[in-house]
Parts: sequence; C-alpha cells; structure tokens
Amino acid sequence: LAEALVYTKKFAQLIRITREQYSQAGTDDHLAQSVARAMITKADNALIAQTAPVGPAVAPVAELVNTAGLVTKTVGTNLDELIDLESTVRANRAMPGGWVLAPTTWAALRKMKIGTDYNSNLLGAGTDNAEPRLLSLPVLVNPEVPAYSGLLIDRSAIVSAVSDLTIATDPSAYFSSDSIAVRATMRTGHAVVRPDRIGLFYIDGDVTHTVTLGSPSAGTFTLTFRGQTTSTIAYNASAATVKAALVALDDGYDAADWTVTGSAGGPYTVVAPGGGALTGSGSGLTGGSLTVT
Repeated sequence: LAEALVYTKKFAQLIRITREQYSQAGTDDHLAQSVARAMITKADNALIAQTAPVGPAVAPVAELVNTAGLVTKTVGTNLDELIDLESTVRANRAMPGGWVLAPTTWAALRKMKIGTDYNSNLLGAGTDNAEPRLLSLPVLVNPEVPAYSGLLIDRSAIVSAVSDLTIATDPSAYFSSDSIAVRATMRTGHAVVRPDRIGLFYIDGDVTHTVTLGSPSAGTFTLTFRGQTTSTIAYNASAATVKAALVALDDGYDAADWTVTGSAGGPYTVVAPGGGALTGSGSGLTGGSLTVT
C-alpha cells in the first residue's frame, strides 16, 4: 500500500464589530454568510494557486497549478490542444470530472471563432441557461485560478485534508471599545498522488504585469512563472537583468518571448508569454514590499 503525507495549514479571519451591530436582528446570519464566503475563497486559493513554501517550511504546500508533473498544454486559436490534453490524462488512467477555469480563460475560449471572418463561436452563442460545458465535461469558473489558465481534474488523483469551518465570538477581546470579536478558523491541506492524471493548460498570448518593489535599500527578490522560480535578483537590478532571470527559466520560452521594461529598481513592466500567473517574493528585500499586478 502507498502512503501520502498531507501537510496542512490553518488560516483565519478576525472581525471586529460593535456590540450594537452584533445585537441587531439578522446580523448573525449575514455575518456567517460573509465569513463563509471569505473562507471559501481562501480555501480555493490554497487548493488552486498557492505557491510552494520556502524551506524549511513545509506548508502551505504547492497547489495544483504549481504542482510538478501535470500534463501541460498551451492553447492557441482552436480546441485541438485541449482534446490532446484530455486524451493524455485519460491514457494515464484518469477519469476527469470537469474543468476549473479562470474567468479570463472561459472568456477566451468562448470567443474562439469557427474560422477566419466568422462571427460564430466554437462553443456556441452561450445565450441560454445551459450548464457550461467543454468537451462534454462541466466547467467551473473560479477567480482563484490564475488568469488565462485552466485545470482538468480527476478528483481521485488528489488526497485532501479539510477541517470544519469554526466560528467563535469573544465579548471581552475589545472590551475597551465595547466591541465583539468574531473569529473564523479552518485548516486545509492536500497531496497530489497522481499528477499525470491532472491537466493544466494556458491560453496562448501575451499578458502584461507590473512588478513593484516599493523602496528597498538592499536585498534580493525572486519571480515565479508557471511554478518555476528565478534565481535571486538584486533590489536595484536593471530591466535587462530581470529579463535574463526570466529567460533562464526552463519553460520553453526564449528571450524573444519576454519583454521587460522599467528603470533600475523598478517598477518593471513584464510582458509574459501566454497565460499563467506571474508572482514574486520580496522576503529578501530590506525596506521594500514586492507586489505583482
């Protein structure tokens, strides 16, 4: 028998609400719904798009789009690559149950035309209330999926550990301001036991990102594209140096596919080839804060 070790991570939301608000009729229901939505969003992100931890940390684990060994394709102007993707995972004994797509991915697929100079779309007009489907499998659109990417999932290839959502209140935490503390906690984790039974695809086409470092005085940062992380980049690096670090990734793209502009130290404008998230880590910076938009 095989064994899978599942590392879990707890996340939480803490809300401060006045006693008067908390005492209003219906507040408990509205608050519970709001907290549940926020925690579900966090859990979705943890499963779909969380980047790998930096050692010695073991959690939160790299999530689906950042898992090594997935069957990966890039989709151009037709659905041929998606057909090949489904065929490959099925050949690996997968039984996929559906697609999980970013909103931008679903929009791009629905815009694909049946031919040049045609207005008709490959997926139909999409004006009725039928269940969204792609290659006869149901489609779930989730904004936590990185832009212009999507997943074909066989649930049996993933082992998950998920706790109940727990909500607790404390009337004394904010005693001095006559407020109530509401805390929600949840723990999740998973392991992908058969990555070759999960498909990952990107929509071909350039996507523009802005990388901002704040105002660091020293240190380094890294960028991650499609689950691969660059070597460390100096806080005052030129745009050419940032581009060289991205080009060095083993992702099948070369210098002609990347465009990086901006002054030394940023902000940098990065035009990435194809879909997939560009993220970064500024944990090595002194006095700065890295953001990628």
